[in-house]
Amino acid sequence: MEKLATVFNLVLLLIVNLVFNGIGADSNLSCIKRERDALLKFKQGLTDDSGQLLSWIGEDCCTWKGVSCSNRTGHVVQLDLRHRQVSFANKTTLRGEINHSLLNLTRLDYLDLSLNNFQGAEIPAFLGSLKNLKYLNLSHASFNGQVSHHLGNLSNLQYLDLSWNYGLKVDKLQWASTLPSLKHLDLSGLKLTEAVDWLESVNMLPSLVELHVSSCSLPQIPLFLQTNFTSLTVLDLSTNYFNSSIPQWLFNFSRIQHLNLRENGFRGSMSSDIGPIPASIGRLSSLKRLDLSHNYLNGSVPESVGQLFNLELLNIHNNSLSGIVSERHFSKLASLTTLYLYRNSLVLDLRPTWVPPFQIQELALFSCKVGPQFPQWLQTQKNLSILEMSNTSISDSIPDWFESISSNIVLLDLSLNQIGKNLPKLRKSFDASSRFIYLYSNKFEGPLTPFPSDVIELDVSNNFLRGQIPQDIGNMMPRLTLLHLSNNSLNGNIPVSLCKMEGLRFLDLSENQFSGGIPNCWSKLQHLRVMDMSSNILDDHIPSSLGSLQQLRSLHLRNNSLQGKVPASLEKLKHLHILDLSENVLNGTIPPWIGEGLSSLSVLDVHSNRFQGEIPQELCHLTSLRILSLARNEMTGTIPSCFHNFTAMIAKEVSMKEQWPYGPTIFDDLFGFQSVVYVENVWVYIKGMQLKYTKTLPFLFSIDLSRNRFVGEIPNQLMNLLGLQNLNLSGNNFKGQIPWKIGDLRQLQSLDLSRNQLSGLIPTSLSQLNFLSVLKLSFNKLSGRIPSGSQLQTLDDKSIYAGNSGLCGFPLDDCQEVALPPDEGRPEDEFEILWFYGCMGVGFMTGFVGVSSTLYFKDSWRDALFRLVDKIYNKFRVMIVVSKNLLSRKIYGGRFGGHA
Repeated sequence: MEKLATVFNLVLLLIVNLVFNGIGADSNLSCIKRERDALLKFKQGLTDDSGQLLSWIGEDCCTWKGVSCSNRTGHVVQLDLRHRQVSFANKTTLRGEINHSLLNLTRLDYLDLSLNNFQGAEIPAFLGSLKNLKYLNLSHASFNGQVSHHLGNLSNLQYLDLSWNYGLKVDKLQWASTLPSLKHLDLSGLKLTEAVDWLESVNMLPSLVELHVSSCSLPQIPLFLQTNFTSLTVLDLSTNYFNSSIPQWLFNFSRIQHLNLRENGFRGSMSSDIGPIPASIGRLSSLKRLDLSHNYLNGSVPESVGQLFNLELLNIHNNSLSGIVSERHFSKLASLTTLYLYRNSLVLDLRPTWVPPFQIQELALFSCKVGPQFPQWLQTQKNLSILEMSNTSISDSIPDWFESISSNIVLLDLSLNQIGKNLPKLRKSFDASSRFIYLYSNKFEGPLTPFPSDVIELDVSNNFLRGQIPQDIGNMMPRLTLLHLSNNSLNGNIPVSLCKMEGLRFLDLSENQFSGGIPNCWSKLQHLRVMDMSSNILDDHIPSSLGSLQQLRSLHLRNNSLQGKVPASLEKLKHLHILDLSENVLNGTIPPWIGEGLSSLSVLDVHSNRFQGEIPQELCHLTSLRILSLARNEMTGTIPSCFHNFTAMIAKEVSMKEQWPYGPTIFDDLFGFQSVVYVENVWVYIKGMQLKYTKTLPFLFSIDLSRNRFVGEIPNQLMNLLGLQNLNLSGNNFKGQIPWKIGDLRQLQSLDLSRNQLSGLIPTSLSQLNFLSVLKLSFNKLSGRIPSGSQLQTLDDKSIYAGNSGLCGFPLDDCQEVALPPDEGRPEDEFEILWFYGCMGVGFMTGFVGVSSTLYFKDSWRDALFRLVDKIYNKFRVMIVVSKNLLSRKIYGGRFGGHA
């Protein structure tokens, strides 16, 4: 009997095994053949440059990478082909189409194809037939078109992520309401502009735990709603720009943990009980992350925020908040690790003896009022990694205890205050991470003390530091990528050890008192983008090793005492955008290779040197040039007529990305704060003064050839540079007439042609320059009437025209009514002459045809005209005959009378 029972049990187990593995199907114990074939067909439709599917060979598909099977049935239940690498480049992801053979995976409950590239294909509608799917992730996969409504058939689906497929659109979201088991829905980055039912549909999902609809261009959000998704713990509505008050129902989710409402144009007062952020927010006891940044909220922060004892992140930066933030705002925030209050007008009123209930890690208070004292309560914070207190009205010194809390600080920004005495001492970090130190625009004094070797960006510019740079700074801080020491009182030689910072990208030593020569050691700095050593006391020659800086974009050596010729090695700087060698004692000629080799050049400034010779024709190859200054040298010759090849001065639109990658450059660093890497600058003599252009530099177009010995006429081709704003040709020996098309330069703001030998009339087209605010034509040989015009009438300074004895008219003396020789001072315009005679001929023909037509159709007029003509003809005929007879009598009558 026992043997019979044993046999029965074995038979039963065999039957169960056959049932679960598919009776009659081609299968084995580990992989079902039908499903293996389906996977192979799916693979055939894909391009696998990353080798992600290299393991898809052999009989046992359950061992293939990304494939998981049921241990009990052998059916494929999971297909995880999510691209795991950081790069999104096409060559490292799966590409192609999704084959419908996946329908043969009847037990599939998990499908992840995210972070791949399906090249704008639509999401296949047949995915809605995979009835057992519980998890579907198609995010970041380059899908396009309308989201298929068939996804609403996946009644078992719990997790759906279609986010960041920027080509995907949703016209209606009603299909989502038919997914009763859905707990996670992420549609971020999809276009939901037409989905007016979006909120109504998701409100019918009672099991929903997470809802992400960031950057969806949502059409609207109602101010009042009876919510049904009571299980919601995560709600992300960020970056939809609703431009309304914050709906009060958003604060009714008792289980909410993460609430992200940033960048929605929400407005109103936070402190009002009936306003956008009610005092009842303190009852959201589960809330861990609250983000209201980048809105238009005003008023004060409600004290009830201090009751959120689970709150870890509070981010309300970039609003218009004001008022006091006191200890009551933090009374129970024991879990707080991140506090972003920056870019508001808040005032922190915290006692020096206050001991916070939290250990903060990231603190950003930029533009809030924290000072005048350095906050003493920071002494208790041992886990600080980000301390951003720029422009916080601190006028204190940094206390000695700051060093003890500095070892974890990765970002330290105390810029734009009035902090004095010595620079802070920092301990080296425990984890050797990269650190960013910004202490610029304060009142630090004393020597430049080295910072820890893990610092990669250091900006202590605009202070009162003095003494020498440590000669071994390159070994002390070898990882530096940015070093800004400008506008201090540092002196001595430039250390050779700077050349050991092989990762250096930005070096600014300008506006100090460095002396001696520039070291000739730069060949290893292959990442350097900007070098600024302007306004020092540097002498000797420009080092040839600067030509090894293959990535250099900007080179500033102005206002020193550099001498000699421009080294030919600089021709290798193929990516150079700005070359400023002005205000030195350089000599020789302008090298022709500047035009041939530096094809990306946008600014060429060599004014106030001792350059001689002519302008090389090769400069005309600089099609990207926007600012050219050769002023105050000893150059001769004429202006090349090919200057019209400066096409960047013709274009009306400015390409910031191409022409000014570092001027000014603002970047979002790893922490989300904005820092200025390097503000590009150029000094330009314009409008009678020398001005420093920084943020507006990309929009300036200028040519300055003043105070040289140039001769000849001003070429007409120069008038083709329609974007030109500043033209200064003063102090030369130009002769001839001012080009008549000067009025084509409609953007001109400053025009200086003074102290030349120009003659003839001032072109009337000058009155067309509506932006002209500075005009200098003095000390030439101009004559005739000064043109009038609305803008010229505002230029009433007589010195504009001084030294031109032949000029008259406003603002000089009135002109005498003396006839001038025809077209004096103006070249004959053949086109206008042809136009005059052409119009006269057309007028004659029009009158002739009009009269002839009238006579043809009006018989009475025609008869009257003919009678008149006959009458006049007869009268003239009679007069002629009578006159003839009288004349004959006088002639012949006298003759006959003599013989009588």
